Amino acid sequence: MKYLVVYDITNDRLRARVAEKLKDYGLRRIQYSAFLGELIPRRLRSLVQDLRKILGPRPEERERKVIHVFPVPSSLRGIIVIGDEWKEEEGRVEVF
Repeated sequence: MKYLVVYDITNDRLRARVAEKLKDYGLRRIQYSAFLGELIPRRLRSLVQDLRKILGPRPEERERKVIHVFPVPSSLRGIIVIGDEWKEEEGRVEVF
């Protein structure tokens, strides 16, 4: 199943670690803080555990660190992109 992962993390180091972990699991960046990709249930559970470890304990008063993981229904026929797609260093990100 496809999943959309979005996050709001104020700590630069944590945010970078989350992004790298999502890439490690094969998800593709579609916005600065949004990734999309296919995960089987076992990989999803493993990713959630890894992300919980990265975030650690509750945030400080002025710190934000939250990650949302949304399943994307397979019945979704297409994604409409308005404007420029996200570009990584190695090239354009495919929209599917």
